[in-house]
Amino acid sequence: MRIIYTEEVRKFILGIYKGKSHKEIATLVNKQFNLNLTEFGISTYLSRNGLRTERAFRYSEEMKEFIKKIHKGKSYQEIKDLFNEKFDVDKTINEIKCFCQDNDMKNGVDCRFQKERIPTNKIPVGTERFRKHYEKTYLYIKIKEPNIWVLKHRYLYEKTYGPIPKNMKLLFLNGDTMDVRIENLKLVSYAEELILNRQKLIFNDPEFTKTGINIAKVILKAADNTRKENSNA
Repeated sequence: MRIIYTEEVRKFILGIYKGKSHKEIATLVNKQFNLNLTEFGISTYLSRNGLRTERAFRYSEEMKEFIKKIHKGKSYQEIKDLFNEKFDVDKTINEIKCFCQDNDMKNGVDCRFQKERIPTNKIPVGTERFRKHYEKTYLYIKIKEPNIWVLKHRYLYEKTYGPIPKNMKLLFLNGDTMDVRIENLKLVSYAEELILNRQKLIFNDPEFTKTGINIAKVILKAADNTRKENSNA
């Protein structure tokens, strides 16, 4: 089950994460909010939000055996992708490369590419990554070469419903910018979003947020009627 990081949970993590292991953070958060976060789940959350605990990452025996089993004949990019997917972490190519070199694991891949040969570590179309923007984390997807990335929630919405009008934007109904499911997205105007933020009408519960959108529409309609009345006076 996907864990929704509420604003309260985010602030709690921000206040206690430094100097603690991922396991310790998970334990404290679970106890405080009666959740079931895993060590790897915390590791991924911290990485996506650019938070470092200042504690060295420790490879478990299972992790070491996994890399040992798959590393031969694969690029560091491929090893990294397989490792991150297997253990739900967010290690970089350099971190994986250093681990392999420190443990004398030679992958046997020649990094000197022949003319017109596509490098094995080239990021393929369809690759996804998280980026931080204005204190929030968003999911991007590579849609074409040479290096074209777009916001995945916009990509999915437009693929389903067509282009988003210029005066409209997508709202995450549960407030989680990493939850890009179509059912979590709602098209609103910039004016409606402004009211939603000012009146604090965006909630963790999508149904409450939908009600908030209706309230914003009523406020805008009332303001429009008042302007018309004043102009006709």
